[in-house]
Amino acid sequence: ISFQVDRACVLFSDIVSFTPMCSNMTAKQIMNTLNNLFTEFDTGLANYQRVTKMKTIGDAYVCAAGIFEHDGPLEEACKEIVLFAMQMQEIIPKVNQKLNTSIRMRIGIHTDGPLICGVLGKEKPLFEGIGNVVTLAEDLEAAGRPDNIHVAKVTVDLIKSLNLEIEERGDDVTVHGIDPPTYTILCRREKH
Repeated sequence: ISFQVDRACVLFSDIVSFTPMCSNMTAKQIMNTLNNLFTEFDTGLANYQRVTKMKTIGDAYVCAAGIFEHDGPLEEACKEIVLFAMQMQEIIPKVNQKLNTSIRMRIGIHTDGPLICGVLGKEKPLFEGIGNVVTLAEDLEAAGRPDNIHVAKVTVDLIKSLNLEIEERGDDVTVHGIDPPTYTILCRREKH
């Protein structure tokens, strides 16, 4: 099973300083923490019909929106993935309180294409997305600030109607393959 999407929106998230955090935890605590966090994300994701979980890689959680025909216009899919990212940031403090941890995440979202999607493997198949948009979402995440969502102008343009508080990062932040400036979506829903 494989198909190509001309344009899609990809979210890449990662726990800040996960490796040092793990040095103070047992293997069981690490897996319990990731399981609790990702289970909460999966539960939240169920509210967003246009967003599809792609995979987890260690402490990274990756999903995409706008990859299926029934997802509708890319603008609507992009809005959903941004709202899901904001919900992820709301989930983290709850998990921290429950587990007595201090998890912080960076989230990068990019909208571009093409994205090649398909099922890989036979015994334990995996739904995979391949394309520059995935790499750029990961790069935006890596250059992002903890507890915020880092995006390029193309994504900002697609989510304008959400009326979110968005700050320009400026030319000092360089993400190879994305023209500056980039932007930070602050995790507050309405402008003040």
